[in-house]
Amino acid sequence: PTAGSSRFEKPFPLPDGGVVKAVAVVDGKSGPLAQTRVAMSNDGWRIASVSSQHDATYGADKAIDGDPGTHWHTDWGTSPPHPHTLVIDLGKPCDVAGFTYLPRQDRRVPDGMIESGEVSLSRDGVKWSSPESFNFGNLVNDPVERSHLFARPALGARFFRLVSKSGAAGRPYAGAAEIGLIAK
Repeated sequence: PTAGSSRFEKPFPLPDGGVVKAVAVVDGKSGPLAQTRVAMSNDGWRIASVSSQHDATYGADKAIDGDPGTHWHTDWGTSPPHPHTLVIDLGKPCDVAGFTYLPRQDRRVPDGMIESGEVSLSRDGVKWSSPESFNFGNLVNDPVERSHLFARPALGARFFRLVSKSGAAGRPYAGAAEIGLIAK
């Protein structure tokens, strides 16, 4: 973008996601480039299955509700160990190039923050692609949204499966404030 580019004056839809680039312009001078990748719309998504959730307040649906102030959290009463699995039905076939993960935002504690795991995609919810590993590292001190791009995009995927292998600080829990998918 340059000083001659369109101005952002109100929200604009990006149902398929994309990359947004912007600069601040003051007195005709452009500041540094800022860019962010926006996940595709989650309209029509639903939770197909979840291995554990504490209760409805911390239900798996909170990971896709569009509200970073809520979050899914596995049960802390029985504290089942990893792995924890969450499957999202996208409602229609999508071309997916990666995913985003926002850990809980209510406070900086390791409970529910997924440090490492695997993701896979499926057209039918039965036959899955080879799992792809991710590691998000220092979430407690830096709980910002993380992105993971796949080695090979998945074409026509309808289901997304996240498997939490380890939690931050070795905790047995898994959770997410928001999970998004990056379109191809």
